[in-house]
Order: sequence, then structure tokens, then C-alpha cells
Amino acid sequence: LEGRNDIMFSHRHFPFCRPCNEAIPSDMHPNACWAAIAVEVAGEMYGPEGFWKMHQWLFDKRGSFTNEELVAGLRTLGFEPQTFQARMNQQMKDGPLLKRIQA
Repeated sequence: LEGRNDIMFSHRHFPFCRPCNEAIPSDMHPNACWAAIAVEVAGEMYGPEGFWKMHQWLFDKRGSFTNEELVAGLRTLGFEPQTFQARMNQQMKDGPLLKRIQA
């Protein structure tokens, strides 16, 4: 993509879990909302490089992770876990990143 000017990339979240998508009847992917928030917070805090590092980590985990795995992953990625998780929790309480994902 970097070597071309005739291609556009657009990233969209399609969370199959009720906290981010009330239109679905059941949680098909319980971590989907947390994963979407995590990648958006990474982008907000660490820029495009942070976004893509978190995106790859989530794909490597196949979207399934525990809180302990997330903390370890944040450290591995060079992110500060306590600040990062505080921002995630803040966004899950009706923050602008959550609204963007829901849209």
C-alpha cells in the first residue's frame, strides 16, 4: 500500500457481541467489543503503529484473550498496561470510541 496511490484501505469493526451490537440475538464472540476497544485505544494512545501492533496481537490470539493475557500482551507490545486498561474501561462506559465501534 505504501508504494501505491491508487488503493484505499478501510477498516471496520463488526462486533458480534451485545455490548457493541444490540442488533444481534446473542453473543457470538464475547470478546469482540473488548478487542475493538483495545485496538482503537492502541491507535489513540500510540498512533497507527500501535493500532496495527494491537491488531496483529488480537489476530494471533484469534480474538480470544483473558485479562491476564491482555496485560502480558500489552507489556510485550510496549504499552503501559494500567493506563491502557483504564482507558479501555473508560471507553466501554459510553465513550466516543465505543460509539464509533457501535456505528
